[in-house]
Amino acid sequence: MHFGWASPALPVLTNGTYYFNVSSEGASWMALALFPGMVAGAVTSNCLAHFGRKKLILATSVPLFISWLCMALARTNWLMFWARALGGLGSGLSFATVPMYLGEISEPAIRGLLSSICPLFVVFGILLINILGIYLSIDTTALISCSIPLIGFLSFILMPNSPVQLLFQGRSEEAKQSLRILRGEEEGDKEFVRLSNDMEESMKDQNEGNPTFMDLFNNPVNRKAMLISIGLRSVQQLCGSTALTFYCKTIFQQNEGFLTSDIATIIYFSLQAVLSILASFAVDYFGRRPMFIFSLAGTTLTLFWASTYLAVQTYTSIDLNSYSSILSIALFVNVAFISVGMTEKKLNIHTHIYIHQS
Repeated sequence: MHFGWASPALPVLTNGTYYFNVSSEGASWMALALFPGMVAGAVTSNCLAHFGRKKLILATSVPLFISWLCMALARTNWLMFWARALGGLGSGLSFATVPMYLGEISEPAIRGLLSSICPLFVVFGILLINILGIYLSIDTTALISCSIPLIGFLSFILMPNSPVQLLFQGRSEEAKQSLRILRGEEEGDKEFVRLSNDMEESMKDQNEGNPTFMDLFNNPVNRKAMLISIGLRSVQQLCGSTALTFYCKTIFQQNEGFLTSDIATIIYFSLQAVLSILASFAVDYFGRRPMFIFSLAGTTLTLFWASTYLAVQTYTSIDLNSYSSILSIALFVNVAFISVGMTEKKLNIHTHIYIHQS
């Protein structure tokens, strides 16, 4: 939800109708404050991995709840800025831990579908915060958002820990019990034997050494996987999806066509949500690579379409006011292509291509 907050909130903060006013430049920094926190959260999750995935996932609720509460109470731009950074910390912890947990508790037959749930709920969070932000004030929206990490914490307490991580830590009985909760007693015992055998083979390959950060570079498989992950993440970011998410309503306000900016924003994120659902079911049928290539090609064409319109509007004297709907349509088609490949790819790829060394 922190990702989608900027779209409805920044126009309000910059037009002078809130408790404090923010300049356009300050609004940009406020939107970007999320990312340093995310980096810190990802690094922190690695440092605290020995506590277990379950405890880390529960811990994400704390910074997320505090950040929303501070945003609701903020009466200065500095408090809002630091609240955004704290929200990034919680998001970074979550994004680094939840996909791994889902990949480790799921059966191979549904791993792709279950792993896709993570980016799917990110999309639904973006849609929800935009609907709330459009019709409610910033502080009211933040107060309502405080309930989400609380619900997450209370609903996750009874979930078992990752059996894969428990086995790596030598806690075999706990791993067996976790698998019985997840699979049932009979299937859980069968899965325990299979995982134990896989673990022994993995440990032999590692010469019983402890995994370190340098394994990313020393192990050729992990080195290749890291390059793939960085490449995919870079492409996903450079396709402009984050910028469009942050400034969606602002763009529609400045180029209103046949739809108002509020309605266009809701349609934009609703399209993203619906198509992300369809993509999560289609990924195991078509495969990640073909869907990613299809998404990348369509995103490239629609970005060229939108950038051409904006270039003509900015750098020529041609009046495009009568054709402003062209940009809206370009963005709708663009988010459709992003949703069928880019969104599904960005959060769960590392659960499939890295060697598990938790």
